[in-house]
Amino acid sequence: MTRLWLTRMARGAGASLLLGAAMGGIEAWLLLLRTSMLFGPMERLSLWALAIASSGAVAAVIGAVLAAVFGSMLGHDDDSCSLARDTGRDPRYPWLPWVLAGVMSCILLLQGLPTMFSAAGTVAMGVLVAALLGGALFGAFLRWFFVRLDTTGKGAALAIMGLPCVLIVTSSLVVSAPLAGGKGHSVAARSGLPNLLLITVDGLRADHVGPGSRVRTSALDWIASKGVYFRQASTPTTAEGPACGAILTGRHPLVTGFLADGQQLPAVLPGGSGRAQLSTLGEVLAREKFVTAAFVSSAALAGEASGLARGFTVYDDDVAPGTRGALGLGIPQVWSWLRYSASGTAPLDEVLRPGAETIDRFEHWLSYHYRENLFVWLQLSDPLNPSLHPSVEESAVTDAIAGAQGRAYGERVVALDELLGALMTRLESRGLLDRTAVAIVGTRGVVPGAGRTDVSEPWTQVPVLLYGAGLDLERQVDAQVRLHDLYPTLLAAVGLLRPPRGDAVSLVPLIEGRSITALKSLSVSSPRPDGRCSVALRSEDWKYHRSASGGQSFYDLRRDPRELHDLRETRAAEFEAAASEVTGTIGSSAPVAVVPPTGPGRAARLRSLGALR
Repeated sequence: MTRLWLTRMARGAGASLLLGAAMGGIEAWLLLLRTSMLFGPMERLSLWALAIASSGAVAAVIGAVLAAVFGSMLGHDDDSCSLARDTGRDPRYPWLPWVLAGVMSCILLLQGLPTMFSAAGTVAMGVLVAALLGGALFGAFLRWFFVRLDTTGKGAALAIMGLPCVLIVTSSLVVSAPLAGGKGHSVAARSGLPNLLLITVDGLRADHVGPGSRVRTSALDWIASKGVYFRQASTPTTAEGPACGAILTGRHPLVTGFLADGQQLPAVLPGGSGRAQLSTLGEVLAREKFVTAAFVSSAALAGEASGLARGFTVYDDDVAPGTRGALGLGIPQVWSWLRYSASGTAPLDEVLRPGAETIDRFEHWLSYHYRENLFVWLQLSDPLNPSLHPSVEESAVTDAIAGAQGRAYGERVVALDELLGALMTRLESRGLLDRTAVAIVGTRGVVPGAGRTDVSEPWTQVPVLLYGAGLDLERQVDAQVRLHDLYPTLLAAVGLLRPPRGDAVSLVPLIEGRSITALKSLSVSSPRPDGRCSVALRSEDWKYHRSASGGQSFYDLRRDPRELHDLRETRAAEFEAAASEVTGTIGSSAPVAVVPPTGPGRAARLRSLGALR
């Protein structure tokens, strides 16, 4: 009895291993069919190998356990014993179908578990029902098949070679799956229109770029001198994803409701009708036959979860090291949750990707599409990535922010400048720079080591540089602008004029040396743990601040750029006017960001990013 039981455990584990591996191969193929990332041949095979190894190993363990249970309970009746004596083989139909059915349900549940955590309740219930029903149907089929096999011997070849053949077929399907974004065309669809390259840099402060910058940024300073340099640019929010969302939609985060990392950019304006679509730059330019692609360096900008991937044919958001696409597979993703559970956060290298790697991914994609009309969003996070320790000259950081963290921040900005300078050189060597409008934008500033974000000048003032096709104007703009004003401006830069949307205004008159009505900027901080946000209203001369707890202050930016002296009493009339303007715009209470529940993996990654401030 013990020998038979052990034999059944071994056979159950072996069959389960093959079944799990085949299911893993199918999962890898389905991932490549729906992914918006670019995978090379070896990356595809690595993903396939990881999928079959992880699913196969887990399935073998589950199969051994189930075989131990069912093998000891079933297949010992008189009919089974009689069949065993007649055929000389242990019959499989009494116990093995239920082992493999259980394995299939368990693997399907593990593969679908990330979806169950991140989707609505009805979707989660649908995944659960599908896994259980799939296992039950598979078990019923196997019961019929093994009864036939055990009694007649028919189907032996299928029993032996079926799953291995499925495994081989999945490897072929994985290698031949369509390339995200295709392989490009030899001619541009809209001849004469320039390309658009939008480079956003998280954590890049205004005082670290351009004339008088605190560190040496030769490449960015050169672009600022040769192109269009906006000296007073304000971000609408000090949250990472919402700032990018404002640039891509031309709408302030208070309008879209996208106020916090962990929320999702809506497809329709809140409170609007179904016709009030919130189109992104990617969607607009894709309709104009531009080839669109995005390459991001931060896990906060995960495309599906953040909603920022809309309109991009390729959206490369796999920032973790190791096998590319691994966290798109169910079992590796569940394993990552278990690793995160001890500390509650994710390792730094799984939430931020070095800019050099992100640029490499972009240039790999560019090798397929450089002849076409392009819109590329390149997002870099190097200034905020403490795992980077670049070696820079001492003279490059002589006026860095005080303290070890401030100096390290300055060194990372210097290294980023060198990285961008090298990228511009390579684009020029390809002949692309003259026909590409380039925008380099800081999405928020930073105070190294400060902890929670706020709406002070170091956080809200960012550099905005435009260069390239039609923008080599050697112009410096002193007027205040807002990041969401870039939406109509960038469309105009590639020859597409659109009606005004929201409160975003085109900066083309300023680029051409004309004036526009003075703009005031409303900035919102990242939410506190209770969801409340601080706000600041800024003109070119003064700044009004209302904290999340209700405290108010007023500063003269001309005389007090560091916001040290509160003038709400000595300049009461201006203070009251600014306070009334903010109250009329957003009400008397602090804006509140409601972050929906998210999966354990994304929650841990967002906590890791929050700890970097």
